Amino acid sequence: MRTLTASRRSTVATTVGLVVSLSLVACSRAENVACSLKQFHGELVADNGRPVLKVTQNDATWEQGASTVLLDWPDGWTIRPTDGGQLEVLDANGSGRVRTGTPVVLLPPYEVGGYRYSGGEFRVCDADPYEVAGGSG
Repeated sequence: MRTLTASRRSTVATTVGLVVSLSLVACSRAENVACSLKQFHGELVADNGRPVLKVTQNDATWEQGASTVLLDWPDGWTIRPTDGGQLEVLDANGSGRVRTGTPVVLLPPYEVGGYRYSGGEFRVCDADPYEVAGGSG
């Protein structure tokens, strides 16, 4: 009976260790992909063969009031040229997300302490096109 109890303790300890390890990995990955709810609007434009954000909202978040912002896309996202000289941003699954010449909404990663730049580029977590409503207002 004593061996059975020791065996159970060993199994429980191993299981708990495995669960904790997997939880830590999941949490660290979630930090890298979790998007904040803060939205940044602008127009995606091509600049020297790469898409950049032309700022259309007055937001003090942009460094020194820049009119365009370099973008750091999520790992696995790629850029490809399209017909008509535009650039398309593809997500890690190869699906087209946004293209230059269109209005976009960008979401930064969720980070405690604010939205970060990485090497002078605004870090993007997700991106989607949006329709601009007709008229002003």
